[in-house]
Amino acid sequence: MIEIQYRFHPSWENKAKDIEDFSKLTDLYLLHSAFGGDQFLVVNGFDCGIVGGYEISILDFAGSLFNAVRSLSTCTTAVFPYTIDEDEDLRLTREGQNVVVGSTYVAGSGLCDYDELLAAAADYAKRVLIDFVRLYPTLAMNPVLRKIYPVDDLGLGSLLR
Repeated sequence: MIEIQYRFHPSWENKAKDIEDFSKLTDLYLLHSAFGGDQFLVVNGFDCGIVGGYEISILDFAGSLFNAVRSLSTCTTAVFPYTIDEDEDLRLTREGQNVVVGSTYVAGSGLCDYDELLAAAADYAKRVLIDFVRLYPTLAMNPVLRKIYPVDDLGLGSLLR
């Protein structure tokens, strides 16, 4: 079983109140400063989420996870930085139809089916974008969002204006 969830950090909720127009946010702001919070990720009992001390960019994580899992269709390993400081990585290793999920910040690993992980990552990336556009409607008009997030690959092109 794969569980992927997020929770906004109170500091993000305070920052968001001051943003008048999400359509004008830059790619760097969207990927590194916006939508900070806790990231929950459990793969068949292996908990590699980051909660508390960090503010994970939820939008960046969701898109990066989807892209990393999808890349396993043509390669055997995908690694991406998981924290703002980029000193902690999530590592995905394909072994046949299975994927081993591990990290540099917690001992152990989780094993899951590739198709299950791809479906979970895609569902999560879709949910994140749909939630964020619902919460911040002007985000749908941001011209850089389509460039930095797998909008079209997720079938969400019509969500953006």
